[in-house]
Amino acid sequence: MPFDLITALFVGCFAGGFTWILFRARRRRPPPFLIPVVIGGGILGYTVWNEYSWANRTIEALPADIVIIEKLPYRAFWQPWTLIVPRVNRLIGIDAANLRRNEALPGAVLVDVLLFERMMPTRRVVQVIDCNGGRRADVTSDEAFLAGAPPAADAWAVLRRDNPLYLAVCGR
Repeated sequence: MPFDLITALFVGCFAGGFTWILFRARRRRPPPFLIPVVIGGGILGYTVWNEYSWANRTIEALPADIVIIEKLPYRAFWQPWTLIVPRVNRLIGIDAANLRRNEALPGAVLVDVLLFERMMPTRRVVQVIDCNGGRRADVTSDEAFLAGAPPAADAWAVLRRDNPLYLAVCGR
């Protein structure tokens, strides 16, 4: 976040300085309001670009094994442009190279779900997806699943078959 602030200030000052140089090259004085307006516009423009391009820049930086299954939109009244065009603030992905199955539990797949959020550290949640039963459960121990022990009955939650997580894991 401090880097974003410093970069926004730099972009604004660069835009203001460039405008001032253009006026000086023509041997004219800029109107007194123009330079502050250009600086503010540069800061605002960079901030909007940075927020809206975060998801694509994050996806491009990920290894090929990480598959993004869902992009979650964000709207906020203090950023009125997001009410018109929402931006992506969170991503949900899976580690496709690390899907694990256990023959003792047919149809069950152990998957690492990765939760990306702007300005937050990435979180990893390990889940068992029951492709046959259309349900999922959080797992605290990979070893228990690999040993053949299913999650407790009350740990399961319904997972609709049109859910992106179900489609990404069970469609493979």
